[in-house]
Amino acid sequence: VFFGGYGHQPASPIAVGWAFAALSFPSAFGFGWSFPFPDALTGFQHWSSRMPTVDHPLVVLANRDGITLKSLLLGYFPQAPGMALPLLVLLLGVLLLALRAIAIRTCIGFLATYMILGTLSPTTTGFDLGASLLAGNVLFAAFLVIADTRTSARTVPGRWLVGILAGAVALLIRTFAASPDGVFYAVLFANVFAPIIDEGVLTLANGGEQTP
Repeated sequence: VFFGGYGHQPASPIAVGWAFAALSFPSAFGFGWSFPFPDALTGFQHWSSRMPTVDHPLVVLANRDGITLKSLLLGYFPQAPGMALPLLVLLLGVLLLALRAIAIRTCIGFLATYMILGTLSPTTTGFDLGASLLAGNVLFAAFLVIADTRTSARTVPGRWLVGILAGAVALLIRTFAASPDGVFYAVLFANVFAPIIDEGVLTLANGGEQTP
């Protein structure tokens, strides 16, 4: 309401909410989170303070501690709070793509940039593409957050550029930042620049003239 009603958010509400929660409770979203009792779908339906604490899945991956792609995909290796089950995210993402309910160009640009840079960059030696996509919020951000048509760019080139920008920043954060998984910060960064990118695209399309 404050920003003008439904569909007028300057940034993704999901990313904003996650960022506030992660900043307020960093241990729950990073290191030393409580290991939950696993179940068939969620992996964290029942919590217990008596259970031991473990590292974030991305930290375990970096140490090569034997996480399999199947365990990540099916949720057998529990994710930290705020991280969705990859299999359900993939199924929902395919459904949204089929219904044309999300900005497919932004989604593809985000995933392609993340995967290509992660594979080619010399700073990501030993980069495990499959595990990196399934651990954390990459798929969730790609299908359900950055591709939200209400906060994405309006122009076709703009949507490609926003996805590329978010994918590059997401990889930088995951590679160099202190937080194990800060993909939603990359989404917020791209959301801020989406109107500017649209303005630049429209200006170029009009032969350098500013749009009214």
